[in-house]
Amino acid sequence: MKSMDETTKKEMQEVQLPEGWRVGDTCVMITNKKNGYTGEYTITSYDGRYFGVKNKLGYFYHASLSRLFHTREEALAFLKNKGGAKNEVSE
Repeated sequence: MKSMDETTKKEMQEVQLPEGWRVGDTCVMITNKKNGYTGEYTITSYDGRYFGVKNKLGYFYHASLSRLFHTREEALAFLKNKGGAKNEVSE
């Protein structure tokens, strides 16, 4: 018999979140606009406004949709267009 947590986790993974995100997906978030630093996070939840994300160390953060990117290159392109990162961001 499955526990309630297992059932809930499976249901959450099947739910389509905004912009095609799903629980368990890996996203990239900008951590320092000036220097163009990014980090990888795993989506763990969505409360209707904010995504719950965890980093590799297990720290939990809330993030809005505008802060989530599918790739590092996508995040850096966003910064470059907004004038936030240095012109020569190391890849």
